[in-house]
Amino acid sequence: MSSNDSSLMAGIIYYSQEKYFHHVQQAAAVGLEKFSNDPVLKFFKAYGVLKEEHIQDAISDLESIRHHPDVSLCSTMALIYAHKRCEIIGECHHAQPGLAHQGKESPAPEITQPLKGCQRRPRSNSGA
Repeated sequence: MSSNDSSLMAGIIYYSQEKYFHHVQQAAAVGLEKFSNDPVLKFFKAYGVLKEEHIQDAISDLESIRHHPDVSLCSTMALIYAHKRCEIIGECHHAQPGLAHQGKESPAPEITQPLKGCQRRPRSNSGA
């Protein structure tokens, strides 16, 4: 990575820390002009979009990079955050299985019997 590339990443991280999310998007877009398929830059661009409350756009951007090994953890965490924000402001139009909470439409099943291995064992009263 050249000094220009490291200064680009330093700028993106600085803008993120200072909560200048539009600048994060702009800096990532500049980087994507040079490195068009860089998943880290795509993540930061989607992160900036997400933090500016454009949740649907961010979800679609994050979904496109979710399976890349360099950003799979952070993009999955950002998707979880995005889906939680959807529930709060009520604009989640498409739910991803496994990521979005379904709410009151599908209540959790009741457990009538304790799970195996979760049963309490009786205490022994030795030595007391």
